[in-house]
Amino acid sequence: MQRYIPKIVIYLTFFLSLSIPSHAVPCQQEQNAKKLHEWAVQSHREFWTMVGRMAGYESRDELEYQYVRSTTPTGLNYAYISKGYKNSDFVINMLKDRVFTIFFEEDDDEHIFQYITLLRESDDFITMGLDLKKLNPIFPLKNGVKVWKINTDAEFEQWLQVTASRRNSKEDQQIRQYFENFKPSKNNPTISFYLGSINNQVVGSSLIYFSADFASLYWVGVHPQHRRHGLGTALSYVPLQEAINKGYRWSVLQAQPLGVPVYPRLGFKKVGRMKVFYYIPPRY
Repeated sequence: MQRYIPKIVIYLTFFLSLSIPSHAVPCQQEQNAKKLHEWAVQSHREFWTMVGRMAGYESRDELEYQYVRSTTPTGLNYAYISKGYKNSDFVINMLKDRVFTIFFEEDDDEHIFQYITLLRESDDFITMGLDLKKLNPIFPLKNGVKVWKINTDAEFEQWLQVTASRRNSKEDQQIRQYFENFKPSKNNPTISFYLGSINNQVVGSSLIYFSADFASLYWVGVHPQHRRHGLGTALSYVPLQEAINKGYRWSVLQAQPLGVPVYPRLGFKKVGRMKVFYYIPPRY
C-alpha cells in the first residue's frame, strides 16, 4: 500500500464513479474468507475513488462501462471497459485468467491495443481480514512507543511530512494533493489519521478508512531507521480500536510483502490475493 502511484495511474484508477459510502450501522454478521476478500478489493476501489475526487481528479459514471468479473484460483478478476472500446472481446479473453483491476477507455484504443501484453506495472497485494471481536482489547505498547489520532491541522501537517519522509521527498507534493482536503478542520468522517513516535521522535504514520460495512487500514509505515520496535503494529492496533468504538466488527486491508508479517500479530488472516495492473502510456 505504500508504493508511489504516478499521476496517470490515479487518472486511470478514478475513472470509475462510486458513491461515497453512507455510515449506517456496520455489518455484524459472520463473514467467510471470500466475502472478506471481496470487501478488501471493494475497499481499494472506494478509497482511491474518494481520495481522487477530493484531490480533483475526474470520475466517470459506472454506467459507461462493461463490468467484467470472473473467479480464478487465486482471487477475483475485475475489468472496467468502456462500452465504446472496440477491442473489448480481445481484452476480456486475454485477461480472463489473471487477477487484476484495470480500466479501458474508448479513446485509449490505439495505444492500449498496442501495449496490451505489456501490463507489467502493478501492485501485488495479499488481502487480509479481521473479526474485530477477536482483537485483543489490551495490547501492550513497547516502552517508548506512542500512537495518537491527529486532531489539528498542525498535526496533519506533521502527518504529511512524516509520511513523505519515509518515502521519496519528491512525492511530498503528490501526497499533499491526495490528502489536503481530509485535514481535521474539514471534518471528514470517512478517514482518521494517526502519528506514532519512539522515545518522543515522530517517525511513523497511518490512516483508517471507514466504509459502510468495514474499516480498512492504509499507509501504515515507519521510517526505515526505526522499524522493528513495534511501532508499525501499534499504528495498526490503535486505529482498529477506533473502529471498534464506532461499532465496526470487520476490518480488511491489502498488504504488500513488507506488511504481511505485521498484521497476523493482530489477528488478521490471509483471505486472497489481489494484483492491480496499471496501464502506463508509452513514454516519449
